[in-house]
Amino acid sequence: MRRFIHRPSPALAVALLALFIALGSTGYAATQSPKPGNASAKAANTNKGPRGFRGFRGPRGFKGPAGAAGAAGAAGAAGAAGAAGAAGPAGSALAYAHVTGGTLDAANSKNVTMTGFSTDGQSTCLKVTSGTPHNVVAMIDNSGANPLNTSVAGTVTPSAIASSGCPAGSNVLITTVNTGAFTPVPFYATIN
Repeated sequence: MRRFIHRPSPALAVALLALFIALGSTGYAATQSPKPGNASAKAANTNKGPRGFRGFRGPRGFKGPAGAAGAAGAAGAAGAAGAAGAAGPAGSALAYAHVTGGTLDAANSKNVTMTGFSTDGQSTCLKVTSGTPHNVVAMIDNSGANPLNTSVAGTVTPSAIASSGCPAGSNVLITTVNTGAFTPVPFYATIN
């Protein structure tokens, strides 16, 4: 007896080809898909906000464009006041003085007394009561004299003080000039 092998019909050939493609792509997808734990973690990370799931970030980390920046929030409440800082070091001036109207302004002077005027009445004599003076810096008090035509000079040199005729014990001499003539005018002095 003779057997005939029939050729498959075109419909059968197409059906077999579709079956092989379907099985092959399922196997490929199984080897390429992320692990179940990773997929759920990525899905959990993208499920944010009131609209729910916002899409899956693929293996290349694709994200959509950023939205516009929101308005700035209200300023927070002021914080508590900090602790007071430590006191600074004491000033280095040995003494300072403010002389106005021919008298020492005690409220704005320290470690100094006014001993009087030179014998010719042209210079103010001071005595530092604590320590030995080494230099003096003086300036005109603008509230009592015009600095455009007034000047001031000072010295702590003992021979200059003695020759001016200051009272005994004086160790600072301040001379002021107004419009070219020696005249007592208000001044400040810092002594070191």
